Amino acid sequence: MISLSELANRYNVHVNTLKKYLTAAGIRLEQKLITPKKLQEIYEALGKPD
Repeated sequence: MISLSELANRYNVHVNTLKKYLTAAGIRLEQKLITPKKLQEIYEALGKPD
């Protein structure tokens, strides 16, 4: 599992910006730690970071 801030770093955006992207993609995060299943869902919605 990774944290929301670590994922934001992977996308090179601020945490709040990443939250906006996830909300726009219809992805809700119940926890601050992201499970592998949720991470795959995020990658499908936003694309994999470089």
